[in-house]
Amino acid sequence: MKKNTFVEVIAALLLVFYVHSLISIYVQLQSLKNMLAFYTLHTSFFAWSFVVVELLIVIAIFLPKTRALGFILSATFAITLIITTKLTPGYPHDYGGLINVLSTNLKLTLLITITILSLLGFGLKLRKQKVKQQIPDNTVYT
Repeated sequence: MKKNTFVEVIAALLLVFYVHSLISIYVQLQSLKNMLAFYTLHTSFFAWSFVVVELLIVIAIFLPKTRALGFILSATFAITLIITTKLTPGYPHDYGGLINVLSTNLKLTLLITITILSLLGFGLKLRKQKVKQQIPDNTVYT
């Protein structure tokens, strides 16, 4: 299988996860605001920031030219959620979608998997760009 195919598969898997999470969070925005009240007084701002950040990740991963950025944003977001989950074990966590019904250990496993996939996708995308730059142009100018 080509490296490009691996990048496409990783992008598709991440898109399924983030689109599902984005739709779920948007539909249940009030529930997210209620959950955020445990953490901050600025519930509306942070609830909408989740929606915006996930939307940016989806757009960046979807577009081939910004896919490397999307992979980095995805890894950063997943690492942030891992840290939040580990530092606040007794507090509720609302990550949207089916992930909410998972146990804490399964949430962490899923988030670590997303981080690994994102970093792998980023590495393969960079490698592909380097190989593309190294291939000499066969055009002969006379």
